[in-house]
Amino acid sequence: MKADYGRLWFICVACSFILFVVSAATNGFRAQGARGVGQKPQKNPKLSTPLVLLSQNVKQETTRPAVAGAVTPPEGFSKESLPKPLRDAIRAGRMRITTKGEVQVYIEVSKISDANLEQLRSLGIVTQIIGSPTQEPGQTGISAGVPVVSNGVPTVQALLPVTMIEQVAALPFTQFMRRAKSGSASGMVSSEPQPGTGFFCSG
Repeated sequence: MKADYGRLWFICVACSFILFVVSAATNGFRAQGARGVGQKPQKNPKLSTPLVLLSQNVKQETTRPAVAGAVTPPEGFSKESLPKPLRDAIRAGRMRITTKGEVQVYIEVSKISDANLEQLRSLGIVTQIIGSPTQEPGQTGISAGVPVVSNGVPTVQALLPVTMIEQVAALPFTQFMRRAKSGSASGMVSSEPQPGTGFFCSG
C-alpha cells in the first residue's frame, strides 16, 4: 500500500513539473511574439525610417554587380507586396518607385567628386540631379535644365535600386539618404517632373 502511495505521489509531482515547464515556455513564446508585433524598424543613422523599412522588406544584395545596369529587383517584386506605410506613401506621392524597382532618393555625401559618383553608379544608381557643394542655403541653381534648391550640403538626387539600399548606405562618403519628395522645403527640390522615370502613380 505504501509502495502504491509512493508511486502515485511521484506521478503527481512529475505531472506538476511538466505542466509548469509547458506553461513557462508558452508564456515566453507569447511575450516574444508580442514584442515582435510591436517591433519598429531598427534605426540606421544613414537612412530615413521609410528607407529602413523598405530595405528590411526587400532582399538586399551583398555583392557589387558585375555590370551596373544588370541590377534588377527580386523576382516577383511589387509595390503591392510592401508594408502598408510604404504603399500609402507611394499612393500619396511621398515615395516614388519605378517599374524597374528603383526608389527615388536624395543622397547627402561628404563630397561630390567623379570618383564618388562613379562608385554610386557602379552600384546601379542613376544620378538625376547633382547639387553643387558651393551653393548657399536656399540658393537656386540650374542642373540639366531643372531648377533645384540645395541646402548647402553636397546632395545627389538619384534612382536607387531597392536591393542596393544597404550597400549605398555603407559607402564611406554617404552621409544620409532619404526618399525624394516633390515640394519638400529642404534638400533638393525639382519644380518639374522627371520625364521617362516610369514612376508608379496611384489615384
